[in-house]
Amino acid sequence: MALIIEQRFQLGRFHATRWNQNPFEDRHGEWPPSPWRLLRALAARWFQYSRETGDEDATKRDDLLQRLASEVPTFVLPPSTWRGEPAPRQYHKTEVGWTDASAKAAAVRKPKSTLTVDHFRAVAPEEGVLWRWSSLDLTAEQRSLLNALLTRTLYFGRAEAWCTFRVTDDTPVVASCELSATDRTGSPVLVPDPNVPLNIDLLLASTDDAAFKGRQIPPGTQWFYARLPRVPPTKAKPKLPNKRPHPVQLIQFAVGGRVYPPLAQWVRVTERFRGTVLRHATRIVTDGAVQFFSDLWKKGDEKHRAWRDEIKLLSGKDGEGKPLKDHQHSFFGLWPDENGQPTRLIVWRVTPFNPIEVRAILNASDEELSWRFPNRLTSQAEANSRDEWRVRLVPLPTEVAPLPGMIGSRIESTCWESLVPFVPPNRNRFRSGGRLRATETATALLRSGVDEWLKLRGINATINRIEVLNDSVTSAPSQNSDPEATDWVITHETANQRAARLEQRQRRVRPAYRYRITFSKPVHAPICVGHSVHFGLGLFVPQ
Repeated sequence: MALIIEQRFQLGRFHATRWNQNPFEDRHGEWPPSPWRLLRALAARWFQYSRETGDEDATKRDDLLQRLASEVPTFVLPPSTWRGEPAPRQYHKTEVGWTDASAKAAAVRKPKSTLTVDHFRAVAPEEGVLWRWSSLDLTAEQRSLLNALLTRTLYFGRAEAWCTFRVTDDTPVVASCELSATDRTGSPVLVPDPNVPLNIDLLLASTDDAAFKGRQIPPGTQWFYARLPRVPPTKAKPKLPNKRPHPVQLIQFAVGGRVYPPLAQWVRVTERFRGTVLRHATRIVTDGAVQFFSDLWKKGDEKHRAWRDEIKLLSGKDGEGKPLKDHQHSFFGLWPDENGQPTRLIVWRVTPFNPIEVRAILNASDEELSWRFPNRLTSQAEANSRDEWRVRLVPLPTEVAPLPGMIGSRIESTCWESLVPFVPPNRNRFRSGGRLRATETATALLRSGVDEWLKLRGINATINRIEVLNDSVTSAPSQNSDPEATDWVITHETANQRAARLEQRQRRVRPAYRYRITFSKPVHAPICVGHSVHFGLGLFVPQ
């Protein structure tokens, strides 16, 4: 009749260093668990058992341990275990000494410590290690004592290797790991010599006992070697089919974070998400040959031009570097909730996204986004890794309805209001004295921009009225000057624009305005005009 013991590690780790090994030397650790370690653990637990029950008959303990040592067990190991890397390092207290040994100087008593490498074996808590003695027949009294000792064994190896033991039924199991004394190609495991009577005194002796001095292993033990089972190959996660219906014109994400960015910083979030999308798209279209979008422009050969042209609807420039016209490329924007917090990010385009673009956009959402600007000594990557004020994006299912006024929504209205403030495009023509021309005011530029947008979308509607929204006060704008700015926001800028701004020592922020537009008939298409429109500014929604 076979004896089978099941051992489980609740924390998913088995910490143990092989006999007479320094943790710095034994980088593999002990695996499978050592039978010699099991006998020492059971012998130690007997003293607790004796105190609690009053049974001081040590001969019962010795007989049980002799029976367990008379046969080398086999193991059924969990199929998926691995050595924990990198190994954690911990400082352990060794003794209390004086911080200053000089008799003239003041000193305090302080515990000394030593650095210990903590090698461990990762074992799933729900997968147990089975110890099997195939021909060991214990009496009822021995089996009862074994159960009592196993119940009191709460850790195995180091104290943080919590475990549970139990004797299981005699179910037929096939050993996946056997110990051999001749085949020395496997992992060494210390076992009591089955051909030599077990010395109980040596079993109970501490590791620094004089009986072990000058010996590699305790007397009456020997190294056996375990050929560990082959780890089953890890199957790659199957690629799920793209369940998004085609054509895809809108991809939505939920935005979460400890702190949401203020309105002035929204463009930084959309800029960095767009940059992440372009990086992933570059790696996809080049099959990993080019890692970063900026590297696509370092060569002018036909292959690189073709790659640039393949993602032009994401970048806004064709293979030759010419900007696309008529707002063909993708729009990235943050959408605020009723409290003004940017809880949703949208990516949309009139031309449907192809599968490569969808994949790049979804892959980019796996990375956190920092909305604070790095200092001169910190790169953007370092700022993202250090900054605690980051946001995460979670892709929303396609079943989530588009927001009112967004592409795919059929809500019509003659009245549209600013959801995200409007920033006038670049204005370079001024009258003498610095006054704006009548056609260069924010209101006039908004009117011309909306007219151009409606014409581009094929909407036959005209503007009846434009009103300024400022602190819930609606007023007609002046034709000779800009209205009072409702917000100051950061806008998108190219590398040349940034260099010119830094040279002139100008700030990046620009005034933004909120308007209400009334049309001659209902309009259902998205309306977004002005500066940085492809990064979320100048967005209107129907009322």
